[in-house]
Amino acid sequence: MVAYAGLNPRHHRSGSSIDRPTRISKIGNATLRSSLYMPALSAMRCNPAVAALVARLKSAGRLKPKQIVVAAMRKLLVLCFGVLKTGKRFAPTIAMPASAYANSLFRCSIGSRSFRRPDLSPCRPARAAEVKQGRRPARDGAPCP
Repeated sequence: MVAYAGLNPRHHRSGSSIDRPTRISKIGNATLRSSLYMPALSAMRCNPAVAALVARLKSAGRLKPKQIVVAAMRKLLVLCFGVLKTGKRFAPTIAMPASAYANSLFRCSIGSRSFRRPDLSPCRPARAAEVKQGRRPARDGAPCP
């Protein structure tokens, strides 16, 4: 799937020119590759699995910012493929190592502000029950947004 999108690495090894930098191959679907760019930027801020990857790559300090975005695009594509292949919902515990999951704060940053994403799990059964009864779920004064 990564090769279909053209996000796989392309090593340049020809004659004596073996020290050229590795780039993405771009021999793939350019539309898919370009449509992954903005979701990857958003996932870098709000998806705990991708944010952990980005933090690890930034702390290593050897990749440029655009290369980190491409790594996030690849990670997002692999996660989407896994969800589609298995038919299960996305679970961050499966998508990232246990140590990184335990350390993640599920923070989402917008500009210079950062806030903790609300845990909506207690609200979902109540809202589902309201929808089944044909009522519109309450938003004002509800315990969860």
